[in-house]
Amino acid sequence: YFTMANNKVLLLQTTLQGFLRQELGVLSKSPILLLTSEPESPKVASAQMEQSLQTFQFHAQNEFGLRLFQSKTRSAVCTKDDIANAVSLKQRMGASIVIGMGSGAVMDLAKAVASDDDDTDDALYLIPSTSAALLASQSNASLMLDITEETIVVTDDVQQDMTIVVNEPDIVVHPHTISACQSILLDAALRGDQTVDVASLLLGNNDQMLLTTVQQAAHRLSTGLVGDQPRSIPLGLSSSLIPPVFSSTHVFSFWASLVPALAAQLHDSALSSSTSIIGDYSSVDGLYPSLASMALEPQSVEALLQHVRDNQTVCNAYDVKQDF
Repeated sequence: YFTMANNKVLLLQTTLQGFLRQELGVLSKSPILLLTSEPESPKVASAQMEQSLQTFQFHAQNEFGLRLFQSKTRSAVCTKDDIANAVSLKQRMGASIVIGMGSGAVMDLAKAVASDDDDTDDALYLIPSTSAALLASQSNASLMLDITEETIVVTDDVQQDMTIVVNEPDIVVHPHTISACQSILLDAALRGDQTVDVASLLLGNNDQMLLTTVQQAAHRLSTGLVGDQPRSIPLGLSSSLIPPVFSSTHVFSFWASLVPALAAQLHDSALSSSTSIIGDYSSVDGLYPSLASMALEPQSVEALLQHVRDNQTVCNAYDVKQDF
């Protein structure tokens, strides 16, 4: 069934074959640019993603006769070159349909490519294969790696309609997905978001549907991506620090490591009525990865803060005070 959210249509619990059959009227009108991910190291997760891709290609080409032109990226975060190359291929092939299938980087790449200024009204479909991709698909903006500045910046807001195709059993779930979402929602509560139920977040989140949890987090993470509002702490820190210091760290592991500190900060701020729960929770560091253990090499606090300041300058971002 479909759920409307701004310019998004969410197609839930459908097979890839069912999606192709339902959207055949649109998909058959034009060549299709299929953007996919190619992980640098083989893993069980990547094998599952590759199987889904092969299934999709088989039905699209052999059963429905669709014209696919595939482009793969190995980037953990899409770059300007990734976007330029994909846009060039789209234009050469005369494609007016963009499908992103795979990782979070592919979701961001597909959104950026579909919204390029070539005066075409591209149809955009996002098929997330991982929990990180599921979160990325919920945002209108795209994150992009600025290789020169070693920082992550935000592309322009995606304006056109997009369809997000989700079948939860096919999603490869990162082990720190729930904790990563907790960090984003704790940050939202710290900002005074009264809609965040902290007690439910900390004690009951693992029993909630993956999609519900990620959607809640994505809505708050989008704060500060575009516009004048400060970015969330998880987004600001990961944009600043992952490329130069934690380049081998998955963004969900990075965000998960922030949970104890965010919970402690929320407890001390007295903004929540669940202070006893937060107080207990913030001391359980062993449940989360250690940020220090994930750094490529030891870094001083001042060096880390300098990366944050540099990132704010490049992104023209207004973030929380650094003594926070």
